[in-house]
Amino acid sequence: PRPAPRTLPFTRADFQDEVIKELCEAIEQGHDLRIEKSRDMRLTWTVLMVFLYYWQFRGMTFLVGSRKAEEVDMIGDLDTLLPKVRFMIEKQPKWLLPKGFDLEKHSNWMNVVNPETKGTISGESNNANFATGGRRNAVLFDEFSKWENTDHAAWVSAGANTPCRIAVSTPNFKNNYFFSLKKQSIKNLTVHWSRDSVKAAGLKDVEGN
Repeated sequence: PRPAPRTLPFTRADFQDEVIKELCEAIEQGHDLRIEKSRDMRLTWTVLMVFLYYWQFRGMTFLVGSRKAEEVDMIGDLDTLLPKVRFMIEKQPKWLLPKGFDLEKHSNWMNVVNPETKGTISGESNNANFATGGRRNAVLFDEFSKWENTDHAAWVSAGANTPCRIAVSTPNFKNNYFFSLKKQSIKNLTVHWSRDSVKAAGLKDVEGN
């Protein structure tokens, strides 16, 4: 469990600046991105924050996916994807939000709508026809190494409807499509825990350096 308080400002670390730059390039230039990460590096929050920015100020449309529906959207559960988006919206001043936006009216299960631009951030769980329900500026495959059975089919399916597929995951051995992507011609980014200054400081304490 996290120590209190649970609500903290989003203060970027240097490695997050690099990730944000890569995400923006992938979305704006339209190419795929694979991000291999250590646990607890705040990468899912970072991706969703970038998606939220483009949804809010550029009117773009996104899809976020995970291996099971209950990991995509469980109302009020910040361990799932869309509640993180709603949380970041809720904590903003009203004047920053899209004109006419009402969280209760424009947010329902698996979907958040921008009433000003009609852009959406939608959710979907792993399936062979993943992301076929309309065009998206980018699609997130969260913890992609843990997707089972139809991970390859889902990746291929999404490619027909978005120029930007973003696979984010901690490694999970070799028997998964996330591992296979590393061998393909796709932009690859590695975010190791030692790049977090707090974690790195702990390592120095252990090593005595």
